[in-house]
Amino acid sequence: PVLFFLYLMIFNGYPGLTIILGYLLLSFFVVELIVKIRNKEKWLQFLKFHLFLGLLLSTISIVLIISFFQVSPFIGQYGGGTLNWAEMHPFSPRSLITFLLPFSGVKSSEFFATDISMTNGYVGVLTLIFFIASLFFKKSRFLWIITLFGLFSLLASFGEFLPVRGWLFHYLPLMNVFRYPAFFRLFVIFTVIFSAFYYMELLL
Repeated sequence: PVLFFLYLMIFNGYPGLTIILGYLLLSFFVVELIVKIRNKEKWLQFLKFHLFLGLLLSTISIVLIISFFQVSPFIGQYGGGTLNWAEMHPFSPRSLITFLLPFSGVKSSEFFATDISMTNGYVGVLTLIFFIASLFFKKSRFLWIITLFGLFSLLASFGEFLPVRGWLFHYLPLMNVFRYPAFFRLFVIFTVIFSAFYYMELLL
């Protein structure tokens, strides 16, 4: 199932979302590998399994990989766009009010300094309350990664308002081939919803 859904994401997902998701999965992998090495668990078996998974994924994606190299000379962004291009339409800091007031995002694109479709982060007030409460309770390693990645994604979603997106653009592979920093907010929304309902389940 993991291989199947990774395949669907690569072939059918928006490239920017696939790249960001790839870094999230890489975070899980690196942290888990380090923990297994430190605890002297079966880290070599863990590493071999994921290398084999990566090999399978690369094999079934060979058509996409070949076509990418064939068309990349004719599509400018595959060679990396400019930073101004990559920072187009952020989830601006003012857009944070949509977590409480969802319809405020449709009032004035000038006020939010972004496209109207990039302003909304609403997840529900109750969900937001449970997420804030979850920040004050003990977390598993998995939840820590989710939470920290969500926070980092929030900072990256601000685009030109903070240097985070620029740092990613210059120093991390493939982060310079897609625009719209507001797409990072989807991982913020995922973090809030996942953490909130995980904590709600614990209470129940």
